[in-house]
Amino acid sequence: MQCVYKLCIESFNSDACQQVARDQDMNCQYVTSRVDCVLDIEQNLPTLTLLNSEDAFLAAGLVTNTTTVIAEVVEENAPYQTVVIVKWGYLGGVSDQLKGLKYCHPGYNHDERITKWVLEELDWKAVSLNCSANQTLTEQKFQALASFFGSSCRPGKWTEDQQFDAYLKSTYPSLCELCGSAGCSTNYRVPLNDSLTCLTNNDADLALSALSYAETFFSIGSNAQNYQYLCPNGSLASSTNPCVWTKQLSRLFVTSRQV
Repeated sequence: MQCVYKLCIESFNSDACQQVARDQDMNCQYVTSRVDCVLDIEQNLPTLTLLNSEDAFLAAGLVTNTTTVIAEVVEENAPYQTVVIVKWGYLGGVSDQLKGLKYCHPGYNHDERITKWVLEELDWKAVSLNCSANQTLTEQKFQALASFFGSSCRPGKWTEDQQFDAYLKSTYPSLCELCGSAGCSTNYRVPLNDSLTCLTNNDADLALSALSYAETFFSIGSNAQNYQYLCPNGSLASSTNPCVWTKQLSRLFVTSRQV
């Protein structure tokens, strides 16, 4: 009997899956979490999936020698290294010292292979949740961000549920105040670079970006005199001595070594 592999995916793409199905040895399997794919692999089911760094971290505690990496996806461009840029004169720190500052965030809609954990690393260092049985974890997060930071821009979708997304943005409007007339509906074409435009155009206090864009940013005009890097340990660094928060790791193809 012919073994048909399942290409285990989170985001269903009908056109791509039709192309995959033309090869009678494989078809798509849609799941809500790639961790489910790893669990199938652990049961020696004929499953293939692509894990990002977050997925791999979660799966690491679940796998045995059954699961194996068969390929690493090497991107054409160098992996993103995130940086935080602050106004010159900021005295440092990554917790209470940031309270009330105007924050330009790139949002969550990325063509780049960059995960939500990387995009929220500064958030979780600075902000603490006030747990409430009457709120989802997602709302607790955005409530905490709105209470902590000053006027901000966090463009694009915050959640896939359109109704809930609209509710969050109407309830916590300060997180959209620096996005312009379109609010958080504004479309950042190059999010990790557009966050720097938000920083300068709105006289904001800090922005999340990527090292490649930051290096260009600091070469323009007086930006090197007006801004500096904020490091993960709360220290500050000049434009010529950058400090990186997180490097986005490569994605991995995994399957069962028994199949």
